Order: sequence, then C-alpha cells, then structure tokens
Amino acid sequence: MRKQILILFIILISSSSQAQVMNAFLDKYGKDENIIVVNIGKRMLDKMQSDSLATPELQKAIDGLESIRIVSSNDQEIIGAYYQSAYELVHKTKKFTEVLSIDHEDELLHILIKKTKEKVNELVLLSKDKKDFHFISLQGNIQLDVLAKYSENIGVKGLEKLNNIQ
Repeated sequence: MRKQILILFIILISSSSQAQVMNAFLDKYGKDENIIVVNIGKRMLDKMQSDSLATPELQKAIDGLESIRIVSSNDQEIIGAYYQSAYELVHKTKKFTEVLSIDHEDELLHILIKKTKEKVNELVLLSKDKKDFHFISLQGNIQLDVLAKYSENIGVKGLEKLNNIQ
C-alpha cells in the first residue's frame, strides 16, 4: 500500500512540475490585457483527433499530447519583456535542453525539450519578432519527427530541423 501511495505521489509531482514554467509566467503576466492565453486540454485534443475533418497528419501530430498552451501578445512595447521573462523562466529550471535556436535580425526562436526516460514529454517554443511574442508549451508523449513533418506541411519554418533530433 505504501508503495502505491508513493507511486501516485511521484506521478502527481511530475505532472504538476511539467506546467511549472508556463504557470510561473502566467502568475506574473496572465492578467495583462495585452496577453492572449489559449489552453487546449486532453478532451479537446481527443475531439480534434477523432474529427472527420482532421487530416491523418494532424491526427498523428496530436496523438499522445495531453495539452497545448499558447500565450501570445502583439503589444510591441512589451513583447521584449515578455520574451525575456519566459526565456529566463525556462532556463532557470535547468530541466530543458535547447534543440533549436534561431537569431536572425529582429527574429528570435528557441525550441526546448524536456525528456523523461528518453521520451520527450514537453516541448517549449519561444519566439519574438518586431510584432509578436509567442510562448507555446506542448505536453504529453511528443514525437518530434511527426511534429516536424506536420509543421512542414502547414508551412511552419524552422521546425523541420526537429527531424534530426531524438
């Protein structure tokens, strides 16, 4: 019985720590009126996956995901502060490994992953350009090659490099 309680406790701790970075960011900025927050939970992902309009590529890309959280802003006066804060929060945890970084002119993109037992269970994408800031967190069983292939199909540049990572 103790062993079962301990296992349950470890599962609860590990699942709550996965959202730790996003939660810390939202604790600080979530009430700002120039922030847009989108949370897509497991039930909605399952519905999207079973939707008859979903392409096989989309179905495969979201298979195994538990949640997608997106924070965006187009307030040009503060996107730099949002980006810097999110970047510092992600790097402060020391649980993420950067797999892709692009710094070109006024565009910044960082993709970081967190692995548990050689499986990617969280992917964080931070981006900023002259007009927008995006902080995206995918949680669940993430298949980088499938995600890269799907992003190619919908025209998301840079993510195709995820094919080379595992």
